[in-house]
Amino acid sequence: MPFKKKQFGMSLSTRLILLLIVISCSSETMSQQTAYYPPHKASVSKADFEHGTKVLKNTYSRIKRRNGRIQCIDYWNIAVGYTYLQENKDTIRGLILRSYQKNPELFLMALNPESNAINLWRDILPKEEFSSLFGSVDAENYRLYHGAEQKTAEEGISQNALIQGQPKTVQKKKYQYDEELKQLMKKIDAADQAVRGDWDNPDLEQMRIVDERNLKTIDSLYNIYQTYIGKTMVGDDYEHVMWLVIQHADLATMERYLPVLHTAIQEDELSVGAFKMTLDRIYAIKFNYQIYGSQYAVPAIPIAPDHIVKEVKQKYQLD
Repeated sequence: MPFKKKQFGMSLSTRLILLLIVISCSSETMSQQTAYYPPHKASVSKADFEHGTKVLKNTYSRIKRRNGRIQCIDYWNIAVGYTYLQENKDTIRGLILRSYQKNPELFLMALNPESNAINLWRDILPKEEFSSLFGSVDAENYRLYHGAEQKTAEEGISQNALIQGQPKTVQKKKYQYDEELKQLMKKIDAADQAVRGDWDNPDLEQMRIVDERNLKTIDSLYNIYQTYIGKTMVGDDYEHVMWLVIQHADLATMERYLPVLHTAIQEDELSVGAFKMTLDRIYAIKFNYQIYGSQYAVPAIPIAPDHIVKEVKQKYQLD
């Protein structure tokens, strides 16, 4: 939505830029305030006071574990906590804008149109500024995916705090390392492995739930970034996570993402071995044979006939 100029001649976009400059110059002061809990005002209900205080406590704890480093979602969470505790509106507005300045894409990923805090922010932010930051906040167009951790968007970006809906149209570009995205992939990886820890007595239903939740998150991320989230963006330790979720999905999903995975290995964003495992899994499901022998089962899954192995290797330019 385009900004409109006010009568005194300075456009909203200009004022927003100036405010962000002021905000960026005061980060040290913000760091000193990450132990502040507003007092219980008479106008704040017990439930809102407890919720707002809990959000702040969790946020401050995460900041402390990072040695005081404040991320995009921390500013968002503190703004939410302050909103429930009815702190100064200008302070809350500054935190919202700081969150956006820190990482605009992750800022929008934390959006929950059904959040009471978001609705209250309509009264805190000028109308045009609210629209410019959040776009069309409509529960019919966006829905927040909540996972097993039962954390809300107010408590951090994770696989249960991503916008589902229309993919964001972006030009494909080379992204850089993103610490917050890495932490998200770490959570996805941990969730995937947690439900696979007991192979003697696996909980298949819980495994299905976690796999579906993780896939919705990966689909959302791909809609946003339009590329494989690998080594460049999340580092060597978590380059495999997007692949792992795809590997644990159904046949249609694996086939849909196969070109993405192939591009990823060509760009050195994913290991060749991982791609070979996906190929083997697809061929094992469809034809009951595999190309490289990475899939173990009882009875054993045979290797494909020589001419098929040769054809597939040539197609993907792999040995």
